Amino acid sequence: MTQVVKPSNIEDQVLSFMRQAGQLGEIGYPHFYSDLRQNRWEMLMGTHGEIMEYMVAEARDDLVEAVDGLIDSMWVMMGTLLTYVGADCARDLMNEVARANLSKVDGSLAPLELNDKGKVVKPEAWEPPDIEGILNRHGWKLNENGTPISD
Repeated sequence: MTQVVKPSNIEDQVLSFMRQAGQLGEIGYPHFYSDLRQNRWEMLMGTHGEIMEYMVAEARDDLVEAVDGLIDSMWVMMGTLLTYVGADCARDLMNEVARANLSKVDGSLAPLELNDKGKVVKPEAWEPPDIEGILNRHGWKLNENGTPISD
């Protein structure tokens, strides 16, 4: 019997699920414009129900259903990202967003500052994640609007 290794993070868990379910297609242009993308869009629209599940659970103080709705939504969103750009690019994008977000709070740019609602204030020297740069490094060619184009 083959031992099943359980991935330890959401990205790898969703990737494993999608591979086993046959939900991953080819990545890149023109596959970005495929039926698989339409399917993911429809799944994302379906997360509206998961978000509503979360909101109703929140109003009822139901932690179990709130967590379920949030995690289900995260899975669909991560699956869509993997479908759009593939695992390697998704990993690099997640790392770039983490870098940008963590730089707001790690003290490297300025002391941590929170607004009156507790939201982190972006330091003046903060730079947003270089999403386009990561996509370009993974072979995506984009027009000035960020739309994928052919070679």
